[in-house]
Amino acid sequence: MLALPQTYAINIAAYAIMSNHYHVVLHIDKQQADQWSDLEVVERWHSVFKGNLFSQKFIRGEALDAAQRARLQMIIEEQLKVSLNSQ
Repeated sequence: MLALPQTYAINIAAYAIMSNHYHVVLHIDKQQADQWSDLEVVERWHSVFKGNLFSQKFIRGEALDAAQRARLQMIIEEQLKVSLNSQ
């Protein structure tokens, strides 16, 4: 849980661990996420998940055709939403 701010645009304000659940108070830092480049979004995504073929090619600097780049852009936008809505 304490590693989440390294990946997502959040700060953990407080937390309480109970015997069978936990509570977390988060601050979502939209300004921080708005400053991330596409590469930074993909790198953060890859720090938690392996990504997909397009994101892996992008990280390696391989060429993507227009359709692949458009699909990757959709994925990047989805990951930004996840980052801003992570709980």
